[in-house]
Amino acid sequence: MGVGARTSKEGSGSMPQETRVVGLDVAKGKTNACIRCVAARLSAPSTPEGEAQLVEWLRANRVGRAVMEASGGYERNWAEALRAAGVEVRIVDPKRIRHFAKAAGRLAKNDPIDAETIAWFGETFPEAEAQAHDPAREEVDRLVQARGALKDLEERTKQQGEHRPPALVANALRAIAKTVRAESCASWTPRSPPRSRPTRPSRGGPRSSGAFQDSASKRSPG
Repeated sequence: MGVGARTSKEGSGSMPQETRVVGLDVAKGKTNACIRCVAARLSAPSTPEGEAQLVEWLRANRVGRAVMEASGGYERNWAEALRAAGVEVRIVDPKRIRHFAKAAGRLAKNDPIDAETIAWFGETFPEAEAQAHDPAREEVDRLVQARGALKDLEERTKQQGEHRPPALVANALRAIAKTVRAESCASWTPRSPPRSRPTRPSRGGPRSSGAFQDSASKRSPG
């Protein structure tokens, strides 16, 4: 888990004003990072301490942009930590990076994408379209994923109950299924905002001055 930093010909003396890019290969338990222009690598665990370690390393190497694949949600915590540290984050469709690597002859059909390839993609296409940072959309994505997990749990519980388990197990499965159904129906049903009713003038309220004048003119003689 060390940092190996050395200067390569690729990054020496060429356009120092360009933003330095790091490629991040995000997995469940760790993230591998690569800065191609200085041939530096780092592996950090998927923990708050690992996030702090990565941020410190990126600052030491003057990295301004991080590129990573959308990886089913594992990338979210890393992206949030980097944005909070002032690093630009670009989350790219994995298909684009895979097509790039295959076109460059760096990838067979089922080979994994590594951090160096992701960094190379980020350097080659600095303005490549990426998923915009939208906290509201990310929150909806998390809710959808959580609901899917609940539905999967409900289905597995139902299947286990079909095999005539012991009475104690059957009672536990029924309780779990009941809780899951209640959460799915109550917590995930969208609620429409209350309708606003049009305001009506009160019957006993004051009338306009024109109305008073009309009434006075009708009561006045001649």
